[in-house]
Amino acid sequence: YGNALDEYVESLTLFWKKIHSIIRAGLWFGICTLIAAAIANMLPVRYSAKIDFHNFEAPQSSNAILACPRGRCGGSGSIQTRIYDISKEKLFFEAKGFLQALPRVSLLHSDESRLQIVAVQRSRLMGFPDTIWVQVVDVDEKVGLIIFSRSNYGLWDAGVNIKRVKNILTSLNLKLTAEN
Repeated sequence: YGNALDEYVESLTLFWKKIHSIIRAGLWFGICTLIAAAIANMLPVRYSAKIDFHNFEAPQSSNAILACPRGRCGGSGSIQTRIYDISKEKLFFEAKGFLQALPRVSLLHSDESRLQIVAVQRSRLMGFPDTIWVQVVDVDEKVGLIIFSRSNYGLWDAGVNIKRVKNILTSLNLKLTAEN
């Protein structure tokens, strides 16, 4: 029985060494992930408080999206937004309220005279900042929204910005349609 017992003890020892190394690797991965998330939440948000959307050309990148009413933004808008038959102020305050209600969003700038809002939404897991600009504009005696959303860091956003803009537009359209 001596050899069999020695082999059994040796196999158990190897097994526990492997388990220990897996646990240690997992702990290091977890610690590194927490450190990366903490650093990401400290990253500064780069934004301009005022964008002139009358002469704005959207960057041709995979981490930004521009939504505009027809005939605005020099045709560089990827998504076409609706035209609303309500006051500019009502649309401004509805958009502002909706942005503030989104998770992980902080309002950076709100200019009632220019009807422009700048907000940042941080990613769920790592806290990377994405900046969102919303502006109410006149469109043939009615009003429309221009929304520009972009990631502050990185070259690709996994479709987060386009989903965000579509969510904002869909939700505002539903709310404003229900009220009228």
